[in-house]
Parts: sequence; C-alpha cells; structure tokens
Amino acid sequence: MPIALPEFRDSRLYELSACALLHADNESRLSWLDDSIGVQSHYELADNRGGAWVRLLIHKEGDGTHGHLHFDVARDDHFEEISVLNTVELETLLEYTEHFIGQEVQLSPSARFRIPIADIPKLGIVSTLLGVTTQACGAEMSLVGAALSISDETFDYVRWSRDGDNVTAYLEADTETIVDDQYLTNIESLMIGGFDCFVLEITAASGGDEDSKNEDNGESESTRDVAAS
Repeated sequence: MPIALPEFRDSRLYELSACALLHADNESRLSWLDDSIGVQSHYELADNRGGAWVRLLIHKEGDGTHGHLHFDVARDDHFEEISVLNTVELETLLEYTEHFIGQEVQLSPSARFRIPIADIPKLGIVSTLLGVTTQACGAEMSLVGAALSISDETFDYVRWSRDGDNVTAYLEADTETIVDDQYLTNIESLMIGGFDCFVLEITAASGGDEDSKNEDNGESESTRDVAAS
C-alpha cells in the first residue's frame, strides 16, 4: 500500500519535510536501487482546496546497507521545482515508497507555518519577544524574530519571524518511527501539534489556559490538541 500524502487541512501549515535515515538492517530494501532516485509530482487536495507538490529523494549511503529517504511536500504557492528532477505521474512516485513500508527509520521532520499576528497569544513568548525594543546610536531597534532550542523528547528547535501582518515559523523534530501508509500524515499531525505547543503554547492538558491568555486582551481563540508523537 502506498504512503498517503498530506492534505494540508490545517491552513497554517504550508510546507513539510521528512528526512529519514534507514537503519542497517535494510539491505534488502535497497537492493533494487542502483544509484539514487529524485522525482517530483503534483497532486490535488481534497474538497477543491488547490494542489500540492511532493518531492521524493532516495539514495544509498556507505556500503549500501544504509540509505536516505527524503520527502518534501508543499502547497502549490510555496513549492520550488528543482529542474534536475524528473516530474513523474503520482502513481509512479508512490510505487517507489512501497519498498519501505514496515521499515524502522531515524526521522528528522521539519515544517513551516504562517499565522496572522492577531492570532498569536498576547501573553505568549512570541508576542512578548516581538514587543522587545531597544535603542543604539540614536536609532530604535525592534526584535522581529527569534530561534529557540527545545529540550524535549521529540522536538529540537523552533524559529519564527515577523512577515508583515503574519508570523512564519519553522519547527524541527527528531524521533524514531516505522514507515507505514500513514507515515506522512502522522508526521503532519505531529508537527501541527508541535506548532500549537511551542508557538501558540497550547497543550492538551491546559488548552483552557490559552483562552484565558487571549480573553485578558478581549479575544477568544479555539484550541487544538497536541498530536501524540
């Protein structure tokens, strides 16, 4: 069964990457691969919500018993085609992924999000840091972004910056998992949960606290549960 592709139903998410190192017991999984594969394909999102691109890169490493399985998936307006990659039918691209179903991998996923500044919690770390200003040499300087390391079993790093009336955020994680037909959709849920937790500071156990943060500023915002990793 091929790997299902992200549907980007959460409009804040616009780009997802899944970089996986194949473990040493996978020689048979790569025996069919002569060198490397780099292909890309377009697909339509459900409910007439536009389209997205998926890029697949596979190559052997070392003595051929290790390998690299990499996906980039992005909405149409955020995907940059690489001219050296062949554009193939989606069915062809997905056929390659079937070789890895059931394979344990060391996974390093990342994701990019965009959200209006008005939807950022007013008492959260992002709004607090965006309010930091100082002066030097007679000029005023304002903080417009930050990068933070995360001490967590799964998530490692978050970076965000102001982009006009929006905030764009980049999130990285590191975990072990098994490739199955929901491999990419599970990563999608994981990274959305990380964004909710480390940018919007929503947790499954204290989602109500998020409402109180915004209500103090005359606002109310619905919460989302953090996806289980």
